[in-house]
Amino acid sequence: MRSELESKLCVLACAFAAEVGIDVVLSQSRQRSAVIARIAAAVLLRERGMSLKQIGRRLGFRHHTSVMYYLAIAKETPQMVAPIIKRALDFMTSLQRACHPTPSRLSWTAAAAGTGRCGTTRSRSKCASASRPVG
Repeated sequence: MRSELESKLCVLACAFAAEVGIDVVLSQSRQRSAVIARIAAAVLLRERGMSLKQIGRRLGFRHHTSVMYYLAIAKETPQMVAPIIKRALDFMTSLQRACHPTPSRLSWTAAAAGTGRCGTTRSRSKCASASRPVG
């Protein structure tokens, strides 16, 4: 696991994919969607090299044997967890793309900045007036 932030992102992505709040996932809730989100998060975190104890801490101070149980459930019933994991990975990928723009996006931004245009659909006069200092 590269960072604490990445592990938190995995849990957040699983909560988003299961359509529950992060507070519900980290709570003692037995709500089906929260449990499935926890199981999916445990699988993703284990795939990223975290220990059972670390995963338990990340999932709201759960015992490492609870994490072992989550992983066993995921192995026995992959059809239950697979859609959540897929949605969570898609969410994480889209966040990564948004945070790390491609070189083509960077060149477009630099070109727009060099011309003095704001890059919106406003007319040139409105764009120019928006960039003038007030006062």
